Amino acid sequence: MRPLPHPAMLEEELEMQRAEIRTLLADNRRLVEYRMMLQLEVGAAKEEIHRMNVGFSDIRAEEEMQSRELYEVQKLTSVRKELTTKVQTLTQDLARLQSDNGPASLTSDRL
Repeated sequence: MRPLPHPAMLEEELEMQRAEIRTLLADNRRLVEYRMMLQLEVGAAKEEIHRMNVGFSDIRAEEEMQSRELYEVQKLTSVRKELTTKVQTLTQDLARLQSDNGPASLTSDRL
């Protein structure tokens, strides 16, 4: 059989265990506080990300609207050029017809 340890040694070992428990409790409290702080920071970061996403959505919507407007302007510019060309052609045709029919139309008016 083994002899029992001396009560003073048991008391010293018990005190060392208590000191270790106090250290662990203090560490645990610090870790809990740190975790809470990190959770607050994560929450704030999530809110910031949400605000940024809303801002990005607004920017995308604005870009899409501007793209549609630009497309419409380009389309109208193309139509305008086409119509300008047609008007010029018709004006030239009218001038040619007037010059071709000028004296003849005066003669037909007299008849």
